Amino acid sequence: MVLFINLMAWAVLLSLPLFGIRRGSTPIFCIGLYIVLFSILASVFAPTLADTLPPVIGADPAVNTGWWLLILFIPLFAASFPLGLFLNRFLAHSFEPFEEILGMFIGLMVGFIAVRILLGAVSMCATESQLHAAIDHLFLVRQMVALDGFHGMQQWFSNLNQATELGPP
Repeated sequence: MVLFINLMAWAVLLSLPLFGIRRGSTPIFCIGLYIVLFSILASVFAPTLADTLPPVIGADPAVNTGWWLLILFIPLFAASFPLGLFLNRFLAHSFEPFEEILGMFIGLMVGFIAVRILLGAVSMCATESQLHAAIDHLFLVRQMVALDGFHGMQQWFSNLNQATELGPP
Protein backbone atom coordinates (compact mmCIF):
# COMPACT_ATOMS: atom_id res chain seq x y z
CA MET A 1 0.00 0.00 0.00
CA VAL A 2 2.79 2.44 0.93
CA LEU A 3 4.64 1.56 -2.28
CA PHE A 4 1.52 2.27 -4.36
CA ILE A 5 0.95 5.61 -2.62
CA ASN A 6 4.63 6.51 -3.01
CA LEU A 7 4.61 5.68 -6.73
CA MET A 8 1.40 7.61 -7.27
CA ALA A 9 2.78 10.65 -5.44
CA TRP A 10 6.01 10.59 -7.46
CA ALA A 11 4.02 10.18 -10.68
CA VAL A 12 1.93 13.26 -9.90
CA LEU A 13 4.97 15.24 -8.77
CA LEU A 14 6.98 14.46 -11.90
CA SER A 15 4.26 14.35 -14.54
CA LEU A 16 2.88 17.85 -14.01
CA PRO A 17 6.21 19.62 -14.75
CA LEU A 18 6.64 17.39 -17.82
CA PHE A 19 3.12 18.30 -18.89
CA GLY A 20 4.03 21.96 -18.44
CA ILE A 21 7.13 21.58 -20.60
CA ARG A 22 5.21 19.77 -23.31
CA ARG A 23 2.03 21.84 -23.44
CA GLY A 24 3.34 25.23 -22.35
CA SER A 25 2.77 27.58 -19.47
CA THR A 26 -0.80 28.68 -20.16
CA PRO A 27 -2.42 25.20 -20.15
CA ILE A 28 -0.67 24.10 -16.96
CA PHE A 29 -1.55 27.45 -15.37
CA CYS A 30 -5.23 26.94 -16.21
CA ILE A 31 -5.12 23.39 -14.87
CA GLY A 32 -3.34 24.68 -11.76
CA LEU A 33 -6.09 27.22 -11.15
CA TYR A 34 -8.65 24.42 -11.06
CA ILE A 35 -6.45 22.22 -8.85
CA VAL A 36 -6.00 25.02 -6.32
CA LEU A 37 -9.72 25.84 -6.41
CA PHE A 38 -10.70 22.18 -6.00
CA SER A 39 -8.19 21.61 -3.19
CA ILE A 40 -9.67 24.56 -1.30
CA LEU A 41 -13.20 23.26 -1.89
CA ALA A 42 -12.24 19.75 -0.75
CA SER A 43 -10.55 21.13 2.38
CA VAL A 44 -13.59 23.25 3.23
CA PHE A 45 -16.28 20.62 2.62
CA ALA A 46 -14.48 17.52 3.95
CA PRO A 47 -14.91 18.24 7.69
CA THR A 48 -18.64 18.95 7.40
CA LEU A 49 -19.19 15.87 5.25
CA ALA A 50 -17.17 13.78 7.73
CA ASP A 51 -19.52 14.87 10.52
CA THR A 52 -22.74 14.24 8.60
CA LEU A 53 -21.82 11.19 6.46
CA PRO A 54 -18.86 9.35 8.01
CA PRO A 55 -17.36 6.78 5.59
CA VAL A 56 -15.88 4.75 8.48
CA ILE A 57 -18.44 4.40 11.27
CA GLY A 58 -16.92 4.77 14.73
CA ALA A 59 -13.56 6.05 13.52
CA ASP A 60 -11.83 9.21 14.63
CA PRO A 61 -13.16 12.40 12.97
CA ALA A 62 -9.73 13.04 11.44
CA VAL A 63 -9.86 9.65 9.69
CA ASN A 64 -13.28 10.41 8.22
CA THR A 65 -12.09 13.86 7.16
CA GLY A 66 -9.14 12.25 5.40
CA TRP A 67 -11.41 9.83 3.58
CA TRP A 68 -13.66 12.66 2.44
CA LEU A 69 -10.61 14.62 1.26
CA LEU A 70 -9.63 11.64 -0.89
CA ILE A 71 -13.17 11.05 -2.11
CA LEU A 72 -13.57 14.69 -3.11
CA PHE A 73 -10.08 15.53 -4.35
CA ILE A 74 -9.28 12.59 -6.66
CA PRO A 75 -12.27 13.07 -9.03
CA LEU A 76 -11.88 16.85 -8.92
CA PHE A 77 -8.16 16.48 -9.67
CA ALA A 78 -9.04 14.38 -12.72
CA ALA A 79 -11.72 16.90 -13.79
CA SER A 80 -9.27 19.79 -13.58
CA PHE A 81 -7.43 18.63 -16.72
CA PRO A 82 -10.32 18.88 -19.20
CA LEU A 83 -11.66 22.01 -17.48
CA GLY A 84 -8.23 23.65 -17.55
CA LEU A 85 -7.67 22.82 -21.19
CA PHE A 86 -11.11 24.20 -22.00
CA LEU A 87 -10.27 27.41 -20.12
CA ASN A 88 -7.00 27.60 -22.05
CA ARG A 89 -8.99 28.12 -25.26
CA PHE A 90 -10.12 31.49 -23.93
CA LEU A 91 -6.74 32.52 -22.51
CA ALA A 92 -4.67 32.12 -25.65
CA HIS A 93 -1.68 33.99 -24.23
CA SER A 94 1.90 32.85 -24.42
CA PHE A 95 5.17 33.78 -22.74
CA GLU A 96 7.08 32.83 -25.84
CA PRO A 97 10.77 33.10 -24.91
CA PHE A 98 10.33 31.20 -21.63
CA GLU A 99 7.32 29.04 -22.45
CA GLU A 100 8.79 25.64 -21.53
CA ILE A 101 10.73 26.79 -18.48
CA LEU A 102 7.79 28.70 -17.05
CA GLY A 103 5.49 25.75 -17.78
CA MET A 104 7.86 23.43 -15.93
CA PHE A 105 7.98 25.66 -12.83
CA ILE A 106 4.22 26.16 -12.80
CA GLY A 107 3.79 22.39 -13.16
CA LEU A 108 6.19 21.78 -10.30
CA MET A 109 4.30 24.19 -8.05
CA VAL A 110 0.94 22.65 -9.00
CA GLY A 111 2.41 19.18 -8.41
CA PHE A 112 3.50 20.15 -4.90
CA ILE A 113 0.02 21.47 -4.13
CA ALA A 114 -1.66 18.31 -5.45
CA VAL A 115 0.73 15.93 -3.67
CA ARG A 116 0.45 17.86 -0.41
CA ILE A 117 -3.36 17.50 -0.43
CA LEU A 118 -3.20 13.87 -1.55
CA LEU A 119 -0.61 12.76 1.02
CA GLY A 120 -2.25 14.77 3.78
CA ALA A 121 -5.52 12.98 3.10
CA VAL A 122 -3.83 9.56 2.97
CA SER A 123 -1.99 10.28 6.22
CA MET A 124 -5.25 11.23 7.90
CA CYS A 125 -6.90 8.02 6.66
CA ALA A 126 -4.15 5.74 7.98
CA THR A 127 -5.50 4.09 11.11
CA GLU A 128 -2.85 1.40 11.47
CA SER A 129 0.13 2.70 13.40
CA GLN A 130 2.75 1.10 11.11
CA LEU A 131 1.20 2.54 7.95
CA HIS A 132 0.82 5.94 9.63
CA ALA A 133 4.49 5.91 10.69
CA ALA A 134 5.59 4.86 7.19
CA ILE A 135 3.63 7.68 5.60
CA ASP A 136 4.63 10.37 8.10
CA HIS A 137 8.30 9.59 8.66
CA LEU A 138 9.65 7.44 5.84
CA PHE A 139 7.94 9.16 2.93
CA LEU A 140 10.49 11.10 0.92
CA VAL A 141 7.78 12.79 -1.14
CA ARG A 142 5.89 13.93 1.93
CA GLN A 143 9.06 15.26 3.48
CA MET A 144 9.90 17.14 0.29
CA VAL A 145 6.43 18.65 0.09
CA ALA A 146 6.54 19.64 3.77
CA LEU A 147 9.56 21.89 3.22
CA ASP A 148 8.43 25.39 4.05
CA GLY A 149 11.42 27.58 3.37
CA PHE A 150 15.11 27.75 4.10
CA HIS A 151 14.91 26.73 7.77
CA GLY A 152 12.74 23.75 6.91
CA MET A 153 15.31 22.69 4.32
CA GLN A 154 18.16 23.08 6.83
CA GLN A 155 16.29 20.92 9.36
CA TRP A 156 15.49 18.33 6.69
CA PHE A 157 19.14 18.02 5.63
CA SER A 158 20.36 17.83 9.23
CA ASN A 159 17.82 15.06 9.99
CA LEU A 160 18.89 13.24 6.83
CA ASN A 161 22.53 13.56 7.85
CA GLN A 162 21.83 12.21 11.34
CA ALA A 163 19.84 9.30 9.94
CA THR A 164 22.59 8.27 7.54
CA GLU A 165 25.57 8.51 9.88
CA LEU A 166 27.24 5.15 10.31
CA GLY A 167 29.26 5.90 13.42
CA PRO A 168 28.22 5.29 17.04
CA PRO A 169 25.70 7.73 18.49
